[in-house]
Amino acid sequence: MRIILAATLLIAAAPAPTPTQLELDVWKAFQAKQVAEIKSLFSPDFVGLYSDGTHNLARELQSLNEVTIEDYKLTLMRSRTLDADDALLTYGADVRLLAGKKLISERIWMASLWHREGGRWLCVYHSEIKAK
Repeated sequence: MRIILAATLLIAAAPAPTPTQLELDVWKAFQAKQVAEIKSLFSPDFVGLYSDGTHNLARELQSLNEVTIEDYKLTLMRSRTLDADDALLTYGADVRLLAGKKLISERIWMASLWHREGGRWLCVYHSEIKAK
């Protein structure tokens, strides 16, 4: 009984993941095409801004059918606290993508806005710009 109680206390005392940690989880989930995990990290009213326009969560998930992340390296990740419940992440990503049968390697600059609601951080906005 003491072991169960101790384990429960350790789990309860574990700090909540930060937006930076959650952003890393998003990349892992997208690479593994884990739809349920992605949905758990994104706000239902998520907005993405990309070269092909604005995406809602459904369109974001649809992109899993169009692109496969072969490999990636995230760089220069910075987190800026906007207020107690909002954090902005900016960073670069060197990615190798498979779009259809075409392999693409590129650097992309990213921005993600995370909002805490009900004690949980969720991604509410993400944008990408291809680096020059």
